Amino acid sequence: MVLLEGSIHKLKVDFNNKILDLKHKKTAIISQVEQMNQRIGQINTVLTVEEALFLPKIDEKAEYPQKFFNISDNEIDEYRQIKI
Repeated sequence: MVLLEGSIHKLKVDFNNKILDLKHKKTAIISQVEQMNQRIGQINTVLTVEEALFLPKIDEKAEYPQKFFNISDNEIDEYRQIKI
């Protein structure tokens, strides 16, 4: 039973590490796309071409659900104003 619990724990830790690695890769890819968009923007300026470039963003609610429980002072003040 102890061996089973240990292996389950290892699987959970490995899964969490893979998810963290994917998050780091995603942020690296987004920064690369931003750099490429800057260069494309420079080239478009020289060519006098207007083009809307795609800029990927991280969805904070989906990617970091633990941040749901972080409450700022501004949110508390807004809540107090609504209740009064």
